[in-house]
Amino acid sequence: MVGNNLSKISPAYYSKLCATTGFLIFLIKDALEYAGIIVDKKPNQSRILKNLLYQQTQLAEKTEKIKGLVQKLS
Repeated sequence: MVGNNLSKISPAYYSKLCATTGFLIFLIKDALEYAGIIVDKKPNQSRILKNLLYQQTQLAEKTEKIKGLVQKLS
């Protein structure tokens, strides 16, 4: 989502503009790192595993729905 613009969500970047904004960006960045969306520090392995398992479950459910639709059409 952020791509090469990781420096733009740096608290130091926004602290120059406003201290409150810098603090809010810090909270947002910390939440994104915890969720495994941003890998800036050592990632939380259990959170990444949970995200991958969730994605796998969602993909399996969608695959089953498509298979059911194909069978109905056949």
